[in-house]
Amino acid sequence: MEVNRTHHPAARAAALATLLLAAACTAAGRSAPGAAPPPSSIRQAWRCIPDAGPAVVPAARALVDVEALSRDLRALEAPPGQVLMSLAYEADGVNVRRDVIGHTVDPVLADSVQKLVFARLAEAPEAAEPWGVRLRIDLSGGVSYATERREYCPPRPRSPELQEAMQQFLTTGPRYRGRERERTVLVRVTVAPAGFVTDASVVRGAASGGTLELRLRDMVRQFSFQPATLDGVAVAGAVTVPLRLRA
Repeated sequence: MEVNRTHHPAARAAALATLLLAAACTAAGRSAPGAAPPPSSIRQAWRCIPDAGPAVVPAARALVDVEALSRDLRALEAPPGQVLMSLAYEADGVNVRRDVIGHTVDPVLADSVQKLVFARLAEAPEAAEPWGVRLRIDLSGGVSYATERREYCPPRPRSPELQEAMQQFLTTGPRYRGRERERTVLVRVTVAPAGFVTDASVVRGAASGGTLELRLRDMVRQFSFQPATLDGVAVAGAVTVPLRLRA
């Protein structure tokens, strides 16, 4: 992205209207409603990370009647294998999702396990906000259970050009155009589950509330992203967009 050299705010704002995009995106973890956003790291771009909540992952017996479920599963006389499920709950503990997201058994058997889990759900604990975990069921040498955090994947740009620009940003150091060194403005972008930008703010490289920030915010609102996901379900998320400018 280039901005012609000028010190006049109006001229700088006009120049921004014809900017060429040279952006990359970096992952940022989810924030609880009303919480301050966590710091972003360019090296975390594209990486899926464990979900931050709940603070303490409940044991399997807090989610299902493991004794009854184990009897049901043994009755299936299933071959060795595993079934991984994603469970989501409202704050009051009501289960609203139970999907198989991975398995090493026959798909029909995995579906049967999912139905048995639904039939043996226990009264889950309450929390301050909606939450969820993964339930791993191991059918090898008996029946055993493990609970894990869900996987959060950050928003990603739909444009191949944006993706290529991201790679260039990660692999190159300071860049120059002629004798002028480019500077980078980091803009934090909030992306809705539908993939459109709902908010943007300058994190570094430009004065907060200035004309330059306002024009950059208008620009990034035109971007389209693949939304963040939580175990495959689209959720709100945030990315940091580095924009290269010529000072």
